[in-house]
Amino acid sequence: MPTLYQKRAGVGLLILLLLAGLAGPACTLRPPDKPKVTADQRFKKPILPAKPRASADHRLKKPVIIVPPEISTSKSQLDLEFALEQFKANQFEVAEYYLKKSLMESPENPQAIRFLPWTYFFQKRYDKALIAFAGAHTHFPKKAEPLVGMGWSYVAMQFYERALEKFKQAEVLAPDSYEVHKALGFCNLLLMKEKTAQFHFEKIYLFGERDDLEGQWEQWREGLPEKPVEVAPSQINTPSFFTLAVEAPRFRSMVSVFPGSPSQPSPALENAWRLYRKKLFKRSLAVFQGLPGETAHTLDAQNGLAWALLKTGNLTPAEKLFTETLNEHGRFIGTRLGLLEVKKILWEKASVAKHYFDIRKYRIAEKHFNRLNRDYPDWSYPESILGWIALKRGQEGEALKRFETALDKDPRDPTALKGMRHLNGLLVSKLYQADLKMKKGDYK
Repeated sequence: MPTLYQKRAGVGLLILLLLAGLAGPACTLRPPDKPKVTADQRFKKPILPAKPRASADHRLKKPVIIVPPEISTSKSQLDLEFALEQFKANQFEVAEYYLKKSLMESPENPQAIRFLPWTYFFQKRYDKALIAFAGAHTHFPKKAEPLVGMGWSYVAMQFYERALEKFKQAEVLAPDSYEVHKALGFCNLLLMKEKTAQFHFEKIYLFGERDDLEGQWEQWREGLPEKPVEVAPSQINTPSFFTLAVEAPRFRSMVSVFPGSPSQPSPALENAWRLYRKKLFKRSLAVFQGLPGETAHTLDAQNGLAWALLKTGNLTPAEKLFTETLNEHGRFIGTRLGLLEVKKILWEKASVAKHYFDIRKYRIAEKHFNRLNRDYPDWSYPESILGWIALKRGQEGEALKRFETALDKDPRDPTALKGMRHLNGLLVSKLYQADLKMKKGDYK
């Protein structure tokens, strides 16, 4: 039977258990356990409410944007085209900048890689040209042009042995190349190997051309090495290897590196120039005029046709074609010399008529200038002088008509512009005299 002490202990324990049950978890010392999160639940992305899909009608209402071709063209291509235009205009520093820009956008652009070395070359920065030509040779290992460019750069720097090495490498790639044989010929001349030079010249120059070339070389050799020959000309009339007199007016070395020129001229074009070099100008003109379309529109063909027209006495068509070629193909030296030659011939033809005008024999001068005006209707100068003859005779209305006609042909004709200023002066003088008479009351 339990004692009194045991009963009281049991009752006390029962009371404690009842109190704990009534208080609940809030009376416990440890906070309740957090619910466990599994790995799948921890990395699972929350599911967002889906966006409402646009209806078919709404999609059809979106505007359609058409991008013009000039805007859609890549920036690299636009930079390249601008660079080549500057190259044609002999603005080589500007061309260099935009070729570099083009290569930043398109590092494998073949045209930019090809022409960048030549921009350095024509600026006479031969150390940079060598590096750029070496890069071009890496991209085009089967083409001779980068090696030829490296060789000419070494010639300009007077490292003739290194130049010869590069020209020989180019000969392996292009054994029949005109430019390679020319380069080997002159490099051997600079190294005093005249027989070897003659061997290469015989492959590309006619007999008479070789004689002229020999005379030119004798003049150059007297100044070596103190006055080295320029490889490319600094000015239009500067003698150089690229602008030999025997190669005028074609200047094949300059044409070969001009943008837009084909890598190999057609046989028909070669035949036309060969006839021209033999001074068979009428036959040459016929061949130039019969060239197929693709060839006929090249710089080399248009320059040849213009010179053939000039040599056969067709001065007005020649002058027009020279001008068109300059506008289309840039400042090529052969075309520029052609325009100068046309003007020289025309001034020679006008010299006799101008002599009679200067000694005030206006009737004889008028006869000669009328003939020139008839033979060369696009030439403004005869019309301008006829205007001055009318002025000398006091025929101001006729003079005005002549001057206006001359300026229609050439808005910059200095003789016609001077005549117009003289007429304006006469008009001002007459108005002044009339004003004085009105003030004096003389209304006659």
